[in-house]
Amino acid sequence: MFDADPYAGVDWELFRTAATLLHGYERPVQDEQVRSLAPPGALTGYWFGSYYNRDYSEPKMRWHPWHALLNGFNSAWWWTADIAYSTWPDAFAPDLTPLDPFKWTMEEVREIKSGVGRLLLDSRREHDGIALLYSMPSYLANAAYPLRRERLGLEGREPAFMETRYSWQMLLEDLGLQYQYVSEGDIARGALDTGEYRVMILPASQAITAETARALEGFVRGGGLLLADIWPAVVDQWCNPLEEGLLDDVFGVRRSWVGAEDRRKRPVRFRLPDGSDVELPHRCVDHTLHAAVGGPRGEACGIPFVVENRLGRGRALLLNFYVGDYYTSWHFREETHADLRFGRWGGVLRALLRGVLEESDVRARVSVSSEGRALLGCEPVFFSRGGSRYLALEYKPDIIYFVNGDIRVILDRYEYDIHPDVSPRPLHVGLRDRSHVYDLREGRYLGFASELESEIAPGEAKVFSLLPYRVAALTLEAPRRVRRGEVAHLDVDVAVEASEGEPGRHCFHLDAVNPDGEMVRHYAQNALGDEGRAALQVPFARNDPCGTWRLIVRDVSTGITAEAPVQLHD
Repeated sequence: MFDADPYAGVDWELFRTAATLLHGYERPVQDEQVRSLAPPGALTGYWFGSYYNRDYSEPKMRWHPWHALLNGFNSAWWWTADIAYSTWPDAFAPDLTPLDPFKWTMEEVREIKSGVGRLLLDSRREHDGIALLYSMPSYLANAAYPLRRERLGLEGREPAFMETRYSWQMLLEDLGLQYQYVSEGDIARGALDTGEYRVMILPASQAITAETARALEGFVRGGGLLLADIWPAVVDQWCNPLEEGLLDDVFGVRRSWVGAEDRRKRPVRFRLPDGSDVELPHRCVDHTLHAAVGGPRGEACGIPFVVENRLGRGRALLLNFYVGDYYTSWHFREETHADLRFGRWGGVLRALLRGVLEESDVRARVSVSSEGRALLGCEPVFFSRGGSRYLALEYKPDIIYFVNGDIRVILDRYEYDIHPDVSPRPLHVGLRDRSHVYDLREGRYLGFASELESEIAPGEAKVFSLLPYRVAALTLEAPRRVRRGEVAHLDVDVAVEASEGEPGRHCFHLDAVNPDGEMVRHYAQNALGDEGRAALQVPFARNDPCGTWRLIVRDVSTGITAEAPVQLHD
């Protein structure tokens, strides 16, 4: 599928009611929307692989399968497993030799299929009580009244609508927070009434329904935090201009209609939640906005920069400026536009959002840094099942390239010129609570800790098991002798250290090695088991070689293994 927009005809809210397969292309906003809106049991993923004018570097190709998994997708899609007769990589050379980009990808897929994929997909992907609005009327409104860069006083003529959504996502991820997209249909079905969400963000939400507006007001009155950027709810769901925005009373503002344009950049002064004063030159604001009952938290030549309104037990904050240049992923002609989050503006935006969220007691459960500075572009995701939790870190290469590499799009040739720095960075992870921590991919115990030291490279994914107990051993019971053509029944059991409770749900991976020392891949399997126990079966074929087979079981969470010999005979 293409992105949700009025041109492609894609509306995930409608598709989710009928489709059981939801996937698209590698587009960061679409990935998060599909993850959030896909119905239970759907097959989800996205295309990557042999596309013209794409990045085929090793970090990017190894990153794709992990990005799909950590985003909650249960499949990975390569386009296409074809023969490479052209100038860009495909899966195979003309002699059917796998090409490097395909080999790199498949090495990561094999590791994921060796247990970590089964483990994480069996767990719940957590968020921090933050919802972003998915609003199809706002997509349509952007076509009618586009948020274009030149209108916001920015260079170039590319649409700014999708950039705004991506920037909100990146802002939250760089603060160590996770979120869900919530549709207007979800809101109508009571999604904001369950207590699951404490924060609702309206990214570039020019148009919403009156029903949604009433629900958002109720959410704020009930104690929620509502955040919006420039021009929220200024047209109705049919894109008709409104004299008063549907949420103006909630934000405590008044304005003239959004159609009046003023592209002048103005100096800005405002106070961050931590009490520090900030002065910024040349920011564009909606000059038609006036604070009515809401209190300004800064101004640009007398125009409110941030307006806060307390309503009932909650708060509504309107950021009267363009958020979409926090992360800029677009190119214009042969220029590369810098990633502004590494400059002063990015730091100010993070400090503002962090402070506003902390005022509503929304705080990150993890901090990720390198050499004393926040490691931007490294997204943390928690998964949980029972008392066991898993922390995954995804260091996104498409972001790192903007900082450490030279990227240009040469339009007449459609090629990326990429020279990224892919060396590992020192990694420091800070957690709220202490756990028995394992580096899942390395199978290594890191101790009972709340702080971790490691390394991470662009395109790499790290996964840490955070268990309430330390696994002492793994036992494997298997029959000593089995006839060819019969099934070997195996029992595996986790033993934990004394006084640390009972083991929870574990995932086990089985490998079978034949008498010649060869791994027999079609016997490899994963099994889930509660209370640290699982049963596995190996259905030996009638033509398998006789002799001593080695059956090796690994606890995926910890890397601890157990092995049993089985004599296969006639």
